[in-house]
Amino acid sequence: MESTTGLEPTHSPNYQGYKLPERISEGERNRQLYSYASKLQAQEYSDDDIERMVKQANGERCNPPVTECEVARIVRNATSHPKGRDPEYEKRNEGSSDTKQAGLELPKSINDRSLSRLFGERYRDRLRWVKETRCWYCYDGTRWADGTSGGNELAEGMMKEFVGDLCIAAATCSDPDQRVVNMKAVAKYNDSTKRRNLLRDSHNELSTSIKEFDTDLKLINCRNVTVELGAVIKTHPHTPKDMLTKVAGCDYDKDAGHGQWDKFLSETFKGREKVIPFFQERMGLALAGDTSRDCFYLAIGQTRTGKSTTVNTIKNVFGEYKTTADAATFTESSRRAQNASPDYACLRGARLVDVPELAEGMILDIALVKRITGGDELTARALRQDPITFTPICTLIMPTNFKPRMKDETLFTSKRVVILPFYNTRGENEQDYGLEQRMCEPKFASSVLNWIIEGYQRAVTIGSKVPDICEELANDYSRDEDIIGAFIEDECTEVDGIMTDGSMIYSRYRAWSIDNGYQPASANNFYKRLVRRGYRRSSGRVETGSGTKSVRNRIHGLTLRYGGCDDVRDKPAFRS
Repeated sequence: MESTTGLEPTHSPNYQGYKLPERISEGERNRQLYSYASKLQAQEYSDDDIERMVKQANGERCNPPVTECEVARIVRNATSHPKGRDPEYEKRNEGSSDTKQAGLELPKSINDRSLSRLFGERYRDRLRWVKETRCWYCYDGTRWADGTSGGNELAEGMMKEFVGDLCIAAATCSDPDQRVVNMKAVAKYNDSTKRRNLLRDSHNELSTSIKEFDTDLKLINCRNVTVELGAVIKTHPHTPKDMLTKVAGCDYDKDAGHGQWDKFLSETFKGREKVIPFFQERMGLALAGDTSRDCFYLAIGQTRTGKSTTVNTIKNVFGEYKTTADAATFTESSRRAQNASPDYACLRGARLVDVPELAEGMILDIALVKRITGGDELTARALRQDPITFTPICTLIMPTNFKPRMKDETLFTSKRVVILPFYNTRGENEQDYGLEQRMCEPKFASSVLNWIIEGYQRAVTIGSKVPDICEELANDYSRDEDIIGAFIEDECTEVDGIMTDGSMIYSRYRAWSIDNGYQPASANNFYKRLVRRGYRRSSGRVETGSGTKSVRNRIHGLTLRYGGCDDVRDKPAFRS
């Protein structure tokens, strides 16, 4: 039956839950008002309506009423939870003496230790101290925000709120003498320095490992709901229990069609249409953090080919699940292990990593690419943080005009290099300069998300192989990057049965590499590559200008073409 005071909700008559008392005594005000606000939140009233109705209840039923500031705080706490019925709602509002959010029972001894314990008990479902990153993670209603996205500031706000509740609890003590003692004890925490100290003392109470977050890769946190990837897509409201730290860049809308996106891709890959479903599947796997295909993607194309628009649209949909890495991160260098590696640290938890603007002639850090695509662990250390060891779950995509140079052909032989061909150039009169902006609009982004999810579902059930055009381009690339083969063609001659001092060949290779702008491989790697090409390596004697000598690395079937003591034009071959 509808309440004559207008305080009871009327649009959900079958709701079984909390009943607001007709009269609320002084010691019960916070708890009862919070329970009432939680019920309204569960029944999906607007925040403004909840505040209006709680204010009305406070004025008509509380004796005496609490302050307007306290009402605002109660409403703020209640509305921080997702709207709609929460499975935990009944547990929170069974009419028990639980005062976790509505009020506090002060400890007998008020000091930093007891209050930090009380603070931890009250905020554990919304606040955690992550020891590896040395910062607070705070649940903001959608995801756990870390120190870089407001977690520390939210933690400070919670501590300030907590101290306010301490003051209220102290001031409402029924024993006058104890009230004076309590108020004096908690008043000092109004000082900002004392609050910071108390927050620091709460580290142990709320400590957790970064490994506790983002463990279920099938959960995709969208702006409006959390999506559960699978053969059948399910959704559920945001909840701190999922321990998700990221949110996608759009809402999930199962009814959003992607016809415009399909049309754009058909124009972009015209003549190479088989690339589209393959690309769709691989982006679906990327969304799920699935790196089982052990490869990375080079999006090759000049300007006005749709390359940037395609990649930027995908990145917008991924939102916080993607990160952009500097090309320098993937450029071969002599990084020292003890140095901070914040560029590696940003890879943790990312599902998609784009590496734009590769410089012409850039030498790819093959060891890093192998570790990421092969699922090997990385150890990273951000500035002023402890080292973190993690397994990358990211898919690498490098949109570029220039192919990076490779010093190791094993990336090609292991099929880790996949080229996405953006070769259809649009003319000036075909350019749609507002297209990319329209693709970032919420409805369009939701449609592309559906396209990616469909790709995931197809990839895990059917899956398509790398298109022939992509394999052909990778093979062409491999031939272009065959540095050892180019050296042999320029400087060596193959002769059956001949044996040559490997150090002579390597010295010539080093000089040739430097002259041609290549970074020479180490001697050991050089010999290994010769062996992989079919040349035998052994130790033994070789011919010299004055006789023979014993060498550690003797290469069979190959000798230098010009000059040197092994010139096949001037000397008889030393044969086995």
